[in-house]
Amino acid sequence: MAEGKAVELLHLSDHENSVVIRVLGRRGPDGLDAEVVVASSFCNGRLGLYLS
Repeated sequence: MAEGKAVELLHLSDHENSVVIRVLGRRGPDGLDAEVVVASSFCNGRLGLYLS
């Protein structure tokens, strides 16, 4: 993965709501930084993850 390039693993959406799981980059030799982003008409949220 090129540094600075996010890769979407999952993108579910309709006209108002969406859920995205995105890998942001490497962390150390064996880990990945990732995030889950939820968006809807009444709230938005982002959860940072570490995948190993």
